[in-house]
Amino acid sequence: MYKVGILDDQPFVREGLRAIIDWQSLDCELAGEWETAVAAVREMERIRPDILISDIVMPGMDGLALMDMLNRMGVRSKVIFLSAHRNFEYAQRAIELGAVEYLVKPTDPNAVVRAVLKCIQRIEAERREPAPRAPEQEAELEMLSLLLHKNASGSSRFDPRLHYAVMALKLERTPQDAGALEQSVELLRRKLKLEIAPVCLSIMDKVIAVVALADEEALRRQAIEWAEEMQFWHRQLLDMSVSVAISTVCRGTERLHRQYAETLQLLEKTFYYGNESILTAGEYEPLREEADGGGDKAQSRPEGDRAERLLAAIRQAEEEKAALMLDEWFEQFARDRIGPYEIKFEVCKWILHAAAFLPPESDREAWDKHAQSVLAMDSLAEIKERVRQIAMLMMEPFRKGLTSHHRQIIHQAEQFVQRNFRNPDTSLMALAEHVHLSANYVSRLIKRNVGKTFTEWLNEYRMEEAKKLLRIPHCKSYRVAEQVGIPDARYFSQLFRKYTGMTPTEYKNQFRKV
Repeated sequence: MYKVGILDDQPFVREGLRAIIDWQSLDCELAGEWETAVAAVREMERIRPDILISDIVMPGMDGLALMDMLNRMGVRSKVIFLSAHRNFEYAQRAIELGAVEYLVKPTDPNAVVRAVLKCIQRIEAERREPAPRAPEQEAELEMLSLLLHKNASGSSRFDPRLHYAVMALKLERTPQDAGALEQSVELLRRKLKLEIAPVCLSIMDKVIAVVALADEEALRRQAIEWAEEMQFWHRQLLDMSVSVAISTVCRGTERLHRQYAETLQLLEKTFYYGNESILTAGEYEPLREEADGGGDKAQSRPEGDRAERLLAAIRQAEEEKAALMLDEWFEQFARDRIGPYEIKFEVCKWILHAAAFLPPESDREAWDKHAQSVLAMDSLAEIKERVRQIAMLMMEPFRKGLTSHHRQIIHQAEQFVQRNFRNPDTSLMALAEHVHLSANYVSRLIKRNVGKTFTEWLNEYRMEEAKKLLRIPHCKSYRVAEQVGIPDARYFSQLFRKYTGMTPTEYKNQFRKV
């Protein structure tokens, strides 16, 4: 079995990794857990885990410094970094040190599984006899340095007179597709037959193709065609959808570092535009940084009044109102272009907050799982649909409870109408005060359960009582109007005709003939 170590100063992170991941199914065993890098160093040389899952920012020694020390000690653990910071410099340094993956918290458990499988693949590859380095590998290593280092200089291998573009592919895959990156790189090498050979490699969870042509405009045009072909090849040959980001076109290799960073920023926009997108530099506004403290960003969060109003709609089982509020919330997310990790964090926080107000019989662990499912979502539309489903599930126990409660209120309203229909001042407001609820809520409840407005319901009852009185001989219409709470005889006559199709006199005369 492969030995795994976990290093994080947050106990709930260590507990989560221990509990959520099925380590045995991955042929792994947990060999050690540490709260600080210093504590990990004391045991790492003895335990020598095959895989280390580590935080970066911790008190004392950070994760990057620890990995550097382990490399010097000859401890060749495959390292997966988990970090709450979406920081390009951290990721770059992690790659330089040889990290296998850099994941941002809150982390999808499936992403951790994929990273572990990737580590296992590398361990097995190293256990086999190493092959001599081919010229293509030399080119890839040199290109990797150019992409990751700001001041790296190229050799004669890459012609400085050519124009270069970086194309980054984001693969939509399942946890079982541990070899997807390698398959994708190999596919591009086979299919992308260009006059000037492209350099294809994988960096973290992206596939990178660096393409070059002498003519700047031709390269800009061709890159879009190649992106479409890449999507087609992946669909047809690997049964996989991909999004492709295309950098600006630059002469020489000095700006490849910036072009690579540009494609990573572009790929984040697939969260808003969906999978199988082709994104080109200059076409979209840059995403806002999640660390940005701008005041308008907070408006996207369902905090304060919005959180309580949404929760109130769920507790009152007002499906349409809740759906409308979710629409407004996610439209605000899209307008503000807040990063996906913060959106997932805010959504998960709201789900757990709302779950605390559910009836005691609700399964709290189930709501934790519902919140975790959001972390695996790849698009804003997908998260919105999941939250809508969760809101409907939350409504169910309230809907059952409200059905009985609603019946009681409707019964009270019915008795109120029967006792007070003779009073001209009887109104929806008076009924609402009687049942100690808001007029709007009572109005909606009556409409939903009776199928009429309160005024229609009251007038219908008055007309039924008026018909009984009009059947009594010598009973005058204006007297009947007063007795049913309508002192205006002309208005009573109009209302009676509307409900019965005849005037009070016509109605009375038909009984006189009998």
